[in-house]
Amino acid sequence: MSPPSVFTSPAVDWSLASAVAGRFAPEGPRISSRDAHDAVAEIKEHAQQSQEHVRDVTGLIAHDDHRVVVVDRRMWIDSNLRALDSILDMWPASKERLEESSTVTRAIGPRVMAVQLGAALGWLSGKILGQYEALADPGRLLLVAPSIVQVERSLDVDSRDFRLWVCLHEETHRVQFGAVPWLKGHFTGLVMKALDAFDETTPADRLGAVLTEVLAAVGQRRTPDLMFALQSAEQRAVVEEITAFMSLLEGHADVVMDEVGPRVIPSVDVIRERFEARRSSESGVGRPGQCADAWRDPRTIAMARSNARCCGVTHVSPEAQRLRRAVVDCIEPAPVIVGCSGGPDSLALVASAAWALPSVGHEVHVVIVDHGLQADSARVAHNAGDVVRQWGIDNVVIERVQVGTQGGPEAAARTARRAALVDVASQRGINQILLAHTREDQAETVLLRLARGSGARSIASMTPCDPPWYRPFLDVPRDVVHRVASSLACASERQ
Repeated sequence: MSPPSVFTSPAVDWSLASAVAGRFAPEGPRISSRDAHDAVAEIKEHAQQSQEHVRDVTGLIAHDDHRVVVVDRRMWIDSNLRALDSILDMWPASKERLEESSTVTRAIGPRVMAVQLGAALGWLSGKILGQYEALADPGRLLLVAPSIVQVERSLDVDSRDFRLWVCLHEETHRVQFGAVPWLKGHFTGLVMKALDAFDETTPADRLGAVLTEVLAAVGQRRTPDLMFALQSAEQRAVVEEITAFMSLLEGHADVVMDEVGPRVIPSVDVIRERFEARRSSESGVGRPGQCADAWRDPRTIAMARSNARCCGVTHVSPEAQRLRRAVVDCIEPAPVIVGCSGGPDSLALVASAAWALPSVGHEVHVVIVDHGLQADSARVAHNAGDVVRQWGIDNVVIERVQVGTQGGPEAAARTARRAALVDVASQRGINQILLAHTREDQAETVLLRLARGSGARSIASMTPCDPPWYRPFLDVPRDVVHRVASSLACASERQ
């Protein structure tokens, strides 16, 4: 079989990968043409019903261009070949590795990778019930009809209930990516971080195994088992972040299923029991919600690592330009207050606002909040004020707040901080308050809310514009913000 479309990465012989995947793909269930037609029609009907059920619980609606498609195993393979090509295309080192290799390696390497990936895809095509195309733009929800029919038969469960059960869970993932814009960017950022960690120094055979295992984990909704490939702290950190992200998605889907399933699927308990029993004895089925327990463990909340390097600000870097543009695009043409803690995120926000806003006629006011929780908090706040004034901002005020106890330390500090910001904004007649939340803050907030039992609607979490609060960096990775902040710190030290 030929591959489905034009591929861009030369690291894989895509025609061979497609052929190998087709050879390894299992045969579908024995079923008449009429029964197959009826099964596809019923799955489509349940997929449509699931949209309404999930919307009622979450309050979220995916954009219409995030379509639902009932596919066979061949179509699922084609989709994932394109996904792999996208991954490799995002990784310049894969092309550089091939160009710098010997003639023999250039001839053999892509074929070796093709056999490895094709065999894995073929095998997985018989295990996956549904999958959202997270790397496509826009993505589609793929429901694999032959696998759904085959599994429902092996479990001896009611076909109507089982098909609706699968559709409900998969629809939740379509809504996650189709209605919550930050998720796709965060997922793509994790892919890029993984590629950077498993770089051009990784042996080709190990790299192929990593790609295969990550693909299997995404398709089967589980944590990737990459212990065989982990050689550094950076690689372990990447796996932790992927684990947290997968746990976030599956935890939210489980919450939705717990609220919807018992109301609309009479035999849901039987389906769950038999599916769990099958998974325990045969690990090959990618069940919905396989990471259900992991998301409840606070240890899965992976914190992003900053890999910033000091450099002089002799010109405006593309990353600094990105932050400035994010500020300008986020706000209305009016003065702003920037909340500042003295940390790298908020200092980068202050600097971006100071650089960008005067050019479009905005005035910047900075409020540094001293929570008084540390012995040297007053000194830290004073030093932050000095740094901000060096950047030419005169409207700087330090507010010392009294932190209560209601809701725990973090919640109490947030309440006091926000009250101080609102108070200053009211005094100065300003209606826009900028906060330095990044993409990782978004993911961590959602995961924490789910772990605390906030329910299905917590996936939407923060928004860039929620007057009077504005979050320009909400779609920016934290390490980008930290690199800009680091370059600012180094430049300040040289002055």
